[in-house]
Amino acid sequence: MHLILKNARLVTMEEGSAGYTPTEPCYVLIRSGLIVAIGNNLSSLYGNNPKEWTNCPALDCSGGLVTPGLIDPHTHLVFAGSRAQEFEARLNGESYQSIAKRGGGINSTVASTRAASVDELIELALPRLDSLINSGCTTIEVKSGYGLTLEDEAKMLVAAKSLENHRRINITTTLLAAHAVPLEYQGRADDYIDYVVNDILPHVAKHNLADSVDVFCESIGFTLAQTERVFSAAKAHGLAIKGHTEQLSNLGGSALAARYRAQSVDHIEYLDQTGVEALAASGTIATLLPGPSTSYEKHSNRLLKHCAGLTYRWQLAAT
Repeated sequence: MHLILKNARLVTMEEGSAGYTPTEPCYVLIRSGLIVAIGNNLSSLYGNNPKEWTNCPALDCSGGLVTPGLIDPHTHLVFAGSRAQEFEARLNGESYQSIAKRGGGINSTVASTRAASVDELIELALPRLDSLINSGCTTIEVKSGYGLTLEDEAKMLVAAKSLENHRRINITTTLLAAHAVPLEYQGRADDYIDYVVNDILPHVAKHNLADSVDVFCESIGFTLAQTERVFSAAKAHGLAIKGHTEQLSNLGGSALAARYRAQSVDHIEYLDQTGVEALAASGTIATLLPGPSTSYEKHSNRLLKHCAGLTYRWQLAAT
């Protein structure tokens, strides 16, 4: 397929100030999905074979921006139920921990997600996916974590992978079975980690349901020792590693993830200098998530202070 974009203003994201400055309107020639030429003189862009571009479709961008596709590296796109009332409670001053203790938080979504079928989860996810696509996303990571059983975690991942059959989008999947201790395992977090490591993770790896494995390392989630057990098992099964770390306190989960060469650590509101340096040394990416926090400005100022003088990569996830 051949396509000509005209009156397109490009933002290339190349290093240097010019890469972040929109160009003047220009032409872009695309052959079989690949950009082959960019410039202001269309005839010179055709090269030695102008006939191949005869009668091909042309899209007038009318001076609009043409940018690289956006990547959302942290979404919980597949789930059932709603926690909108909890966000309102947090805006009114109630803490994440308090909401979780009174039965809210992650476990409040689990019952609805367990009751939903794969088709129902897909149907619920598609409007959320469309919103991201309309915002310019072309690649999206989808985490599980609201099933907390082998059957339901697998169901979430199957639904996530199936989204590619419904939309033109690239989906990567992450097993987040260690998202919370399910109600049936309350007071037995180590037993639940046994279940994740010995049953859920091997099944997911065997059936290629996930590209990576994540853990919520936190005071209301899992300890460093429990997190490391999951990281070690993920590595043994050839799966990449990610971490929900330093969201509510500083347990050192980011530094642990860095030791395992994790792809990313997410949230990190309470990340300290030791954690920053560990991430910088390992090349692990820090994903900032302003959406879940009602006071991210305070946290981000501290993070920027910690990161001063370091060469570091940051990704912003719009979730």
